[in-house]
Amino acid sequence: MAVHPLTSYLAKRVMLAFLTVLVLLTFTFVVSRSTGDPTASLLPPIATDDDRAALRQLLHLDRPLWQQYVEYIGDVAHGNLGTSYKWHEPVTNLILDRLPVTLTLALLAGAITLGLGLPLGISSARHRGTSIDRAILFFALLGQSVPIFVTALAGILLFSVRLRWLPAAGVDLPQGFVLPALTLGWFGLASMIRVTRVSMLKALGSDYITTARAKGLRADQIVYEHALRNALVPVVTIFSLILATLLTGTVVTETMFALPGLGRTAVEAITGRDFPVVQGIVLVTTCAFVSINLIVDIVYGFIDPRTRIASA
Repeated sequence: MAVHPLTSYLAKRVMLAFLTVLVLLTFTFVVSRSTGDPTASLLPPIATDDDRAALRQLLHLDRPLWQQYVEYIGDVAHGNLGTSYKWHEPVTNLILDRLPVTLTLALLAGAITLGLGLPLGISSARHRGTSIDRAILFFALLGQSVPIFVTALAGILLFSVRLRWLPAAGVDLPQGFVLPALTLGWFGLASMIRVTRVSMLKALGSDYITTARAKGLRADQIVYEHALRNALVPVVTIFSLILATLLTGTVVTETMFALPGLGRTAVEAITGRDFPVVQGIVLVTTCAFVSINLIVDIVYGFIDPRTRIASA
């Protein structure tokens, strides 16, 4: 019995997503345990070798690496991510407690990226070769070239220290998300502007646009009702990738602004060799990244049958 092309396409994408998560989880498991013995940071300096050996036995770190890996994969399959060495609470609870901050920051940064990138990209395409076009491209290039920690420091010095408009750290007030979201969103803004500009230029150079102009349609009508509709596919693609990157790339931003999110927690866990927390955060962020890309692949499979044929 022949398998439907769409079913085959979906099965391959889901299997690829599962293998990606498994490979990254395995890589994180091996690398984290190659960083050293966590008992050195969990016990005071006066601890004896017997104390360290007892703690390693309690944490099951005295077992062979392959046995630890098999046990960990089994626990993950049952929804158990372990207990934090540092915070002494289930990793699942720890992640759920920190996740809202990271999600809020990523979604706000994504809204800034889309809300500014789309109109600026359209404006850049409409004014191709003019000073407006060059200014927008320079703004985009600056955002992508300057490291995030430099942008964060500049924002803190200007808006927090000099102007005193926004808090420099923490999320006690809603304004605490403004500077971090602007810092994180500016980095993805460049890609959104450039892709929108290129896609719009291609659409505006099409024959149907020439026909629309010959019919005497208004410029705004041509741009927003005809060209933009056909230019949105690449824009949706880049925005999905940017959003996935924002969800998994908040480490520097959360650290700079002292936000209690997953990124900052991951840094603290890596420093303290808190293996369960590191593995749990990697698992969650990897699943988020892979899920977004999987959704985009599935949508493409429905929209464009050529995608399914190419992957067959």
